[in-house]
Amino acid sequence: MSKLKKNLFVYFILVSMIIIAVRSEKILSCARESLSLCFSTVIPSLFPFMVLSSLFVNSYTNDSFKFASAVTKRLLGIQKAANAAFMCGLICGYPIGAKCTCELYKAKKISASEAESLIAYSNNSGPLFVIGAVGAGIFGSVKTGILLYGVQIFSALCAAKILKSHTTYSLSPYHESSKTKISFTQSVCTSVINIINVCGFIVFFSVINELIRPCLTLLPPSMQAIIFCILEITNSIVNISSLEYSYAVKLAFVSFALGWSGLSVHMQVKSLIEDTGLSMKKYYITRFMMGVASSVVTYTVLTRFDTISLFVCTNKLAIGLITFVLFFLHTTKKREKKLPLF
Repeated sequence: MSKLKKNLFVYFILVSMIIIAVRSEKILSCARESLSLCFSTVIPSLFPFMVLSSLFVNSYTNDSFKFASAVTKRLLGIQKAANAAFMCGLICGYPIGAKCTCELYKAKKISASEAESLIAYSNNSGPLFVIGAVGAGIFGSVKTGILLYGVQIFSALCAAKILKSHTTYSLSPYHESSKTKISFTQSVCTSVINIINVCGFIVFFSVINELIRPCLTLLPPSMQAIIFCILEITNSIVNISSLEYSYAVKLAFVSFALGWSGLSVHMQVKSLIEDTGLSMKKYYITRFMMGVASSVVTYTVLTRFDTISLFVCTNKLAIGLITFVLFFLHTTKKREKKLPLF
């Protein structure tokens, strides 16, 4: 059976090469557009984050963001050393969360199980893409982008909470003296290699989308959208925005795409952890569940609440969350001295 699979894979590659040769004009045009996207948007927006996030993770100390670390440790099981990667993953976008986690694991600051869990829920799309590109750019609404980004954060927090009981922390407590210093020049050089990998996967999967597009013409638009979501998120979101479905259904598809993040992003993550020995199994399962959960939450919110009640509810939720955090910190302040260092 394995020999048959190997032969089928070889035939598939051969057929793909023939199709590329036959449809070279469209394929070249698609590749040029992808490269243009990389040079005009991806590299300017992502490369500085890569350099700064590397410096941030390696400069993160036990005294950095004490309150946030206390909350994430108690509620989500995120160790202080790993909290930097979690924060970068929410703010900077793909694949910064995975990159920061790999650096922590290579520096022996987190265990293999913790690294696999952290990669699964911390490698998220950043606010620049969700609010700016998707919300304001594609759907013409910043509020839509804020909603999608909020749902993504919510699904990431839920995933972290669930994986807390499925993660082992086998390393000794993290100490400042165990930090591995990385210079600015090392951060830049490493980030150059990583950004080239990211752009390579973006171009490749754009070409794959163009190759399979003629084969999907017989399928309904919803099935085409799902297949494109599985492969790559940017082009799939553009296709979803043009579907003749209700606003809630279209945003539910978009939320799934953001939660799942696409095979293009998955391959970027795999290229980052290839030399670490970490498994991708937990990552695939978690990302799929995050995609489904994000889709359900988005559709439920948009169909159960109108715009006014939604933002009133959001404000009340924010106030309630802040009150809970303050109460939590107040009640645990005296007990914190008795806890072991982490």
